[in-house]
Amino acid sequence: MSATKKDWLTDERKLQPVYEDIQEARLKPALSQVDRLLKKQPRSQPALILRAYLLNQQGAATEDVLKVWKSVEATGELSPRSMWWAGLLMRNIGRSDILLDLYVKLWDARPDSSEIGQQVVLLSVSLWNTSLMCSSSRKMFNLLKTTTWARLAAWAEWADKTAQTPIPADQVFPAPPPANSLRIAATLLSTTRKACPSPEALWLHAQIYLAAGQEEAALALVKEEGVGGGGVGRGWWRIKTVQEVLRRMAAKGEGGDDVRNVVKEEMGVFSKVLRENPDMQRNWANYDHLLQLISYDASIVTEVKALFTDLDTSIGTKERAPALALLHLDARAEEGRMSEADFREAIERYWRRWGSKGLVVDDLKHIWVEREGPMAGLLQAWSEEDHTDISSYLAGKHARLLMFRLKANGWKATEEEFVSTWAYYLAGTTYAANLPKSDVRPADEIGLAAVQILLYIWYQAKDEEYRERHLLRAIVCLRKICDDSPACMMGRYLLIRLYRLIGAPSLVVAPLEQLGMREIQLDTLLHVFSERASVDVLLGQTEAVWVSYKNRSEYMYHKTAADLSEQIKHAVENESYSQITGIRQLQLTLATSLPAAHLAVESGRIASLRRDTAYLAGSVISAELAHARDADEGADTRNWELIPLLVGETSMGEMLNLGGGGRGWVRSWREVATGFVAVVAGGDLSGLVKLEGPSESVLDGASTAERAALEAIGSILRGVGTAFTSDGTESATAEAASLSTVCDGLIQLAKADTGCRWDKLESAMLLVEISRILDVVSGRIAVTVKPKGKNKKVTASPAILEFAKDVEKLESRLKEGRTEVVKTLDGLEKADVELDWVSFAGSAVEAESVERVKKDVVASRRIAIDNLRDLLTDSRK
Repeated sequence: MSATKKDWLTDERKLQPVYEDIQEARLKPALSQVDRLLKKQPRSQPALILRAYLLNQQGAATEDVLKVWKSVEATGELSPRSMWWAGLLMRNIGRSDILLDLYVKLWDARPDSSEIGQQVVLLSVSLWNTSLMCSSSRKMFNLLKTTTWARLAAWAEWADKTAQTPIPADQVFPAPPPANSLRIAATLLSTTRKACPSPEALWLHAQIYLAAGQEEAALALVKEEGVGGGGVGRGWWRIKTVQEVLRRMAAKGEGGDDVRNVVKEEMGVFSKVLRENPDMQRNWANYDHLLQLISYDASIVTEVKALFTDLDTSIGTKERAPALALLHLDARAEEGRMSEADFREAIERYWRRWGSKGLVVDDLKHIWVEREGPMAGLLQAWSEEDHTDISSYLAGKHARLLMFRLKANGWKATEEEFVSTWAYYLAGTTYAANLPKSDVRPADEIGLAAVQILLYIWYQAKDEEYRERHLLRAIVCLRKICDDSPACMMGRYLLIRLYRLIGAPSLVVAPLEQLGMREIQLDTLLHVFSERASVDVLLGQTEAVWVSYKNRSEYMYHKTAADLSEQIKHAVENESYSQITGIRQLQLTLATSLPAAHLAVESGRIASLRRDTAYLAGSVISAELAHARDADEGADTRNWELIPLLVGETSMGEMLNLGGGGRGWVRSWREVATGFVAVVAGGDLSGLVKLEGPSESVLDGASTAERAALEAIGSILRGVGTAFTSDGTESATAEAASLSTVCDGLIQLAKADTGCRWDKLESAMLLVEISRILDVVSGRIAVTVKPKGKNKKVTASPAILEFAKDVEKLESRLKEGRTEVVKTLDGLEKADVELDWVSFAGSAVEAESVERVKKDVVASRRIAIDNLRDLLTDSRK
């Protein structure tokens, strides 16, 4: 050590004002004081660790922070306060592995210290270092000999030996590992004398027994622990364990008396629990468990039906679960079904009692499909009943929504259905007069259904000119819903996508900000704005908004990765083992998130459109594109829950998709972006020769214009690679043979007056993007062919000179194409102004509101067209 602990305590006292400054967020004065102390004592450990922390807080690069950390390590063993600051620092920069190494060395020096050992275990778990967490937890068990550490060490063995990811959401138990691989875990559990002091301990025992193939032991355990007195948690894990045991018995072909005995015992336990425990009576999982048991032993149907009937009689006025269970039982039973008249009466009774409740649509959809005959005509009658109060209105709304949910594939949306549904929405607005602004209006859902009917009509229409009017009508209606209901987030989310489809990108800012996306929403919901943002950002002048959300997303990914690691540590400390698998999967999902890959790809595309060569040549974009490669096998976390399926079978996400946007799309754009970055940075171009064209997965989802653009950009980049790495042979220059015509198809698409406005803007912007790429390629060629030396001799290879001629031809063709596209833009502006919105909007919304929406849309479209015209007429702007 270079100093004693006493010296560090002296320095820490001197730094007390710095600690106070940090607490009050006065970072600059704090850093100044630290630097003054370091001038006098350059090897002061407390000052150095604070300097590293303050540099990080002020946005310094991680490399710079780690340089200071090296100086900290050189001061010797860290004091307790320095260890605390080191933990905070490493968490902030995402380098907990350094802290773990530090604790491992300390534990090696002090093997009897349980405090240090506990930190090693917790850090190894948070970093998912499975080998270390197994060895360290066993070492802690041997040190302390407690049941808590026995369970933790057993869990570590189980987590190490079983496949933790990916596990389907409905699968509680992962696939069993190889035989005998969990002997250590079973031995550790045996030291706890099978005690399950909590539901989490019950979960752990069940997981290890089932993973080890000991189904009988797992079954005996949950029978012993039971559900009585254990609350909802124990009951849940008992249900899941028994269902898994029965599933495995059925998969192995085991049946007969063994299965029936398990089923009858479960029937006896849950019959008693449901009759005596009010908490269990309100838990649908218990009813569903008994319904699931029927598939293994149909002889219990009569007993189950009697139980549900008794419960409905006793608690049916306050709890819907018994009545719903009776309906599910009849829909599933092969024998002993109710007559059509009795079933119809049961459905009507259920509807009268619960028809105004929000879950009734989901409750009855499956049952309706199973027993459609007895219920024919009921929905129509319920939907036509007069409403006199909020409850009767909600019941009628739910009847209409259920009718739409039950529409068969191929259903054709009609104008009459829209008019009727929208009228019902308008009638329901009277019930929201006294609600606070923060409350969702009772009519919002049916209003959104009416909008979706318009979108179905648009999706199914053939007449292009007439077709767009349905989109514009949908926007008018959505604006009405959002103006009347400030809390309607679904309407605002849908507005963002519709604004982009009609070519009014500047209008997305208001609804996007009103959504107030935070935390994980920046991954799951932001795609409605961030997908293909390069088309809209420059046209709608929303680059500041894009940068803001990109920065927020990047901060969220960094912060969430650290927070989830901490949550895993807390779960281990509290023995909440069942939570760790979910946290771990969320952690890995975000690390390979498809929306994060979209941000990286679109950042590169926007930078190329802006000619931001400094960004393209820097290390940030290269790191982002390298990280996006993980999304090839990652999770598609895009969530469409704010555009729910209210009508029909085709999802809104499918209908309103701007293109593919899946893994194949990301892979293709990432590859061309990576190749373009190499050209900008002046790096090795040999990899461009093997650049593949668009994959089948992107061809299935991307727009026609994107396919043409990806093929064109791929041809250009392959030509660059071939020309700059070839020996000048004929085969080496074959790639450039047809380069001059590679964009002809895209030019025709940009000139065409088909599709919605988005298609037009996307095609034209792709032309601009290719022009930007060609500008960089031309610059690279110009540097290469520039005469050098005293004699001004051209040293470029024949392949490069030949390729330069082809690039020049393509640039000329692109300039002609862009000019042709510009000529089509004036007609679009004229048509926007002349279109009579009031005539096609009808009486759905007041004429004044329609004109206000038209004014906003026309102005936004004009901004987009003006910006597009500027970009097309001057490719070097």
